[in-house]
Amino acid sequence: NLTLNILVHSTLLIIIGSVNSVRFMIRDKISRTNWEDDGPIIETVGKAEAYKFPLVGSAMLFSLYVLVKYCGKEVVSGAMIFYFMLIGMESFKGVLNNYTFIGKHKAEDPKSLKYPILLKDVKVFGAELSISKLDIISLVLSATCAILYVLTEHWITNNIMGIVFTLFALENMFLGSFQVGGIMLIGLFFYDIFWVFGTDVMETVAKSINGPIKLLFPKKPLIESPKDLSLLGLGDIIIPGIFVALCLRYDFLRHFNKNTKNRSFEAVNQVFQRVSKPYFWACITGYIVGILTTVFVMIIFQRGQPALLYLVPGCLGSVII
Repeated sequence: NLTLNILVHSTLLIIIGSVNSVRFMIRDKISRTNWEDDGPIIETVGKAEAYKFPLVGSAMLFSLYVLVKYCGKEVVSGAMIFYFMLIGMESFKGVLNNYTFIGKHKAEDPKSLKYPILLKDVKVFGAELSISKLDIISLVLSATCAILYVLTEHWITNNIMGIVFTLFALENMFLGSFQVGGIMLIGLFFYDIFWVFGTDVMETVAKSINGPIKLLFPKKPLIESPKDLSLLGLGDIIIPGIFVALCLRYDFLRHFNKNTKNRSFEAVNQVFQRVSKPYFWACITGYIVGILTTVFVMIIFQRGQPALLYLVPGCLGSVII
C-alpha cells in the first residue's frame, strides 16, 4: 500500500531522528559543569538563518533547474551523486556512531574504531587531520552505495542513502526556539507552494535528477519504469522533522532542571524516557494528518503536491492548539 509505505517511512524516520537529537543534546549538556549554561556547544538555527531558508532554497533549486536545462540531467545527476558520496561519509559516520556498538566506545580508546590510529594530527594545507578506522568504513559504505546506485539506479539503493542523510540531518539540526521554527516553516510553506504550483521548476528538478534527494516508493510490485515510483522529497521529512525534534526537546527540558541531582547519561536518559511528551505526540499527529492529506490529494489529482502546504499547518496547528 503506497499510502501506508510513505506514512510509515517518514514518521518512523522523524521519531528515530528526534529521539537521537535529544540524546545528542543530553551528551552535550552533561559535558558542562553547569547544566543551565546558556552558551550552546551545539550549533542552533537562529532567526537570521530561518528567514534565509526560503531564499537560499530558491536559489539552489533554480540553479539546479538551469543546470538541468543547459548541461543535461545526466551531468547534473553525476555531479550530485559524487557530492552526496562525499557528504555521505559524514552521514554514515554519524549513523554508525549512534546505532551500532561503535557509539559505546570513547573516541580516545585505542580499541575503538573512532580512535585515529591510521593518521593522527597530520598537517594538510595548514590544518591538522586525523583519520580513524570509522572514517574509512564510512567512506567505503558511502562510496559503495553511490557506485551501486550509478550501476543499477535501483530505488532501494537510493533510499538507503536518503535514509542515512535524513537521520543525520534530524539529529544534528537544532532550531533555537519555537519562534525560529515558526518563521522557518511559514517561509518554506510559501516557498513550496510557489515553486510547485507557480512554475515547473520543482517538478522538473525532482524528476530529472537521479540522486538521493528523495525517497522512492513503488506503486506496484513490478517496477517497469520511473512512472511506477512515487516520490517524497527529503525536505518534506527533514523540515517538519527538525520542528518535531524541537517539540520533543522542549517536553524533556520542562521536566529536567537544575534540581535533578544525578547527571550521568544513563540516569538522564531514563528521565527522558519517563517524562510525558504532549507537544511531541501532538506534532507527530499533525505530521501524520498532513502526510495523509498530501497523499490523498496527490492520488485524487494525479500530480505532485507541495507537501509543506499540508505539513506546515498540521505541525504548527497541532502545537498551537
